[in-house]
Amino acid sequence: MKKIGVSALQGISVLFENDLYELALWLLKLQKAKRPKINFDMLYTVYGLACKYATCGYVDLSLVVSVIERHGLQMNATIEYDEELK
Repeated sequence: MKKIGVSALQGISVLFENDLYELALWLLKLQKAKRPKINFDMLYTVYGLACKYATCGYVDLSLVVSVIERHGLQMNATIEYDEELK
């Protein structure tokens, strides 16, 4: 499965500047806070992030997906901290 660093989401905006990046970063922080000593067994995919965004932002999922696809990201790629990909 392809992995991307969370920074790959910078500059992608649906409703406001960098909103996808900020949501992804918050979800990663939340995940790490809940499971600080465990390797992540539940990684967010780009599609999963789009679903969370659509739910939280009360926007149509197809809008979020189309914005992401315009930036060339694979929907099944997992999102991780950049430093964890090194």
